[in-house]
Amino acid sequence: MTTIRKDDVEVSKDDQSNINNFSKYNAKFHEKVAELTVRDNMLEEMDDALTELELADDDGNLRLKFGECFIRVDVDSAKDYIEGLQETTKKEAKELKTVVEDTQKRMNKLKASLYGKFGNSIQLEED
Repeated sequence: MTTIRKDDVEVSKDDQSNINNFSKYNAKFHEKVAELTVRDNMLEEMDDALTELELADDDGNLRLKFGECFIRVDVDSAKDYIEGLQETTKKEAKELKTVVEDTQKRMNKLKASLYGKFGNSIQLEED
């Protein structure tokens, strides 16, 4: 939430635009951080699954779940499948990290500009 005390400084159209942009970037930042956390958790689960597959016997009784269906696979096929998912998820996580870093830089630039003009009269909260 952004607040400005009305008795301190007049807010121009450009200033209001910057405040609105900060708010948009802030929402985007938190959304992407949440998505990144999900990807990181998925990668941990995939690592755990690969560890379990290393310990599994190759007796052909492995089943992969797709939606409501189970498909019988051997250990090598299951490993290949999970490793493919890992690569895709790592790529998505890397892209998300780039977006998060870019958004943070934009927010910092706007924050510096707004605090430079309004000082303590404005509060740019990052919820």
